[in-house]
Order: sequence, then C-alpha cells, then structure tokens
Amino acid sequence: MTYKELRKIVEKEFGASRPADIAREFAVTPQVVSNWKARNQVPYKYVKILRTKISDSKLGKGKNRLVSMLSERLDLSNSSFESNQFRNVEKSAIEIFNFFSDKIQKHFILIIAVPLIFLFLSICHIKFISEPVYVSSASILPLSSTPKSSGLGSIAKQYGLSVNNNRSSSLSSAEMFPAIINSRRLSIELLEYEFVTKKYNKPEKLIRIVTGINAPPKKWSASQKKRAARQVSRMISVTRNRDSPLLIVNVAANESQFASDLTNSILIVLEKIVSRFKLSNLLEKKIFIENRIDEISRDLRLSEENLKVFRESNRNILSSPALLLEQERLLREVAVQSEIYIRLKSEYEMVRIEEASEGSIMQVLDQPEAPGFAVSPNPFRQNMLSIILGIIFVFTFIIGKDWFLINKDKLRTVNDK
Repeated sequence: MTYKELRKIVEKEFGASRPADIAREFAVTPQVVSNWKARNQVPYKYVKILRTKISDSKLGKGKNRLVSMLSERLDLSNSSFESNQFRNVEKSAIEIFNFFSDKIQKHFILIIAVPLIFLFLSICHIKFISEPVYVSSASILPLSSTPKSSGLGSIAKQYGLSVNNNRSSSLSSAEMFPAIINSRRLSIELLEYEFVTKKYNKPEKLIRIVTGINAPPKKWSASQKKRAARQVSRMISVTRNRDSPLLIVNVAANESQFASDLTNSILIVLEKIVSRFKLSNLLEKKIFIENRIDEISRDLRLSEENLKVFRESNRNILSSPALLLEQERLLREVAVQSEIYIRLKSEYEMVRIEEASEGSIMQVLDQPEAPGFAVSPNPFRQNMLSIILGIIFVFTFIIGKDWFLINKDKLRTVNDK
C-alpha cells in the first residue's frame, strides 16, 4: 500500500492527515511516518493494523465494505494470497450449504420419514426381540497355597539337591483361579445345579435353562453337554487387578436374580474344585512320606545294628586309629538316618493336620448381588444410533440417485461399447 492511499483512508476513517496524527494512530514515531512518505510505501504489518482498526470501528455492511475496499487496494502478494484463500474457503462452504439445503428442500419428507422408520424398528427390537443382559459381580481374594520351605527341602539342601517348593503351577494355587473359573470342568459341574427363573417358575437344571431342551439328564449326549458348557463359559468373565491378587468375577444373564444366583454357584463350585485338587496333592504327599518313613526306618535299624555289632566285636578300640575312624563313620550314619526320620515324621504330622483342616481357599470381599438395571441394550444409545444411521442412509440414497441420473447416459455409452 502507498503512503498516499494510507493517508486518504486514515483521513476518511479517523480524521488524521498530518504525519504526527498518523503516527499516534499507529503508535510509532513521526520519523517512521516520514520514512513511509519518503518511500511512498507502507509496511504490510501496519496495513494489517489499519484493517483491524477499521474492522473494530464499523459494524454490519459498512464494515464489510471498507474491509473489501482496503483488500482491493493492497498491492502485496501475501495480502492477495490470503484474500483469495479466504474467498475460496467461503465459496466452498457456501456451495456445501446450498447443496444440502437444496436436497433437504426437495426430499424433506423422505429425510424425516427414513430416520423415524429406523427409530421405530429400533424400539421394536428393544421391546420384543432383544433380551436384556444383567451383570452380577463378586470380588474374591484367593488365599495363596504356596508353602514356605518345608522340612524335606531343608534335608535335600543338606545333600546338595535342589527342591522346587514353588507350587504356582499347581491347580490348587491362587494364580490358577482365573483359568479354573473359565475352564470346561467348572462349566460342566455347574450344568447340574438348579436355578429358579421367571421363564420356568420352578427349579430347573442349568443345562436346560441355557439350551431350552426339555429332556431327562440321562438322555443328554456328550456333544450337547459340551455345547451347553461353552454357553455357560461365555457367560462368565474374570478380571484381575495388576497391583493385587484380587479377582472380579462377572456373570452375564438375561435375568437379574438368575445372574446373582449363578455367581454364587460359581464360587461354590470353584471352592469344591480347588479343595479336591488340594486334597489330592496332600494325599500324594502323604503316601510318599509314608513310604519314605518305612525305608528310612529300615535303614536306621540296619545302621544301629551295624554299630551294635561293631562295638561288641571291638571292645578295646582306643589303641587303634582305624577302629576309631570306623566307629565315627557308623555313628555319623546313624545320626543322619535319625535326623531324616525325625524330619519325615514331623512333615507327616503336618500333612495330617493340613488334611484334617477345612480352611477356606478364598475370601469373598463383595458378595454377588442382583443388579438393578440391564447393561444391554441401552435404549437411548441404540435409538440415537438408529436415527444417525437413518440420516446417513437417506443422504447416501439421495446422493447416489442423483449421481446415477446425471451419469446415466455415460454409463449406457460405456455398456454399449
């Protein structure tokens, strides 16, 4: 912009024609304005300041007219580029708005009717087709079954043997609880439990509830039981807290009370399964210790008999170093066998005590409760989604139809070729 053009605009808009007045308007020194006058050129940043001042001082059409006049007088390439870009964006927005407003005016009834149809179908699906899903949860804390270093391990270490006391891989350990809950074994055992539901109004086995097949238990085939067990397994999910061994058992069912009762039954079956594995391990350990006690008892009696015979045969051994060394060897053998025997007896008594005890294998922090509302379907979310899908469908249909009508002749020519 030239200085003459700037002076005319400032004089017209703000009544300032002298260089000192123009300098006050732009917050610069009069020397700067004198330089503009000498070069007859105004820097672009002051042109932008001028545009801002004019925009702030005018409203409505007067403001738009002055801004347009100022934009037309800019002779810098940056100003032209910004103006053209703004006009292109504004033009594109207007074209899009006109396009959709034209379509809405022409197909107003269709645009309203189709989303309403989708909404009606969604409401019918919620009311008459889809089943509600209720989720009951229970928080359990497994009690670790990993023992500390046992007496057998201590004895083995004395002989340089390594005994792994970590039972995390055992099915009775707390780490295996999620796998047991999601196992086919637990699902199959649950199939024999009876539950009361609104559908049957009397106690029915779970296998009939999940499949709907009315048949005596003896007539169920193995494949039918497997399919029913898979359905039950899909109803159960387990989540574990990373920072603690706490487990959250979630059960999804089509009835609120049924979901709560099924969660309770899962906890009962879980405790039974783990207890059976635990007793099985204790029984194996008990049998092993009994066999070892018998072997060590024989070895101890034999060692004691050898020491007795040696002492009877050698009354005066103080004068013979070889006999003293042999006596020490026999005494050491008796001591080792005695220590092993004592440790085995102690371990055997511990196993018997553990076998007789009936301690719980887990603590239930939050008992399962009947949920007060269904998690699925969500009427509001599903209805809103149906309306959005209806709008997308109707606009896709309208645009596709118009495109086909416009390009119908071209498509026909291509097919003829």
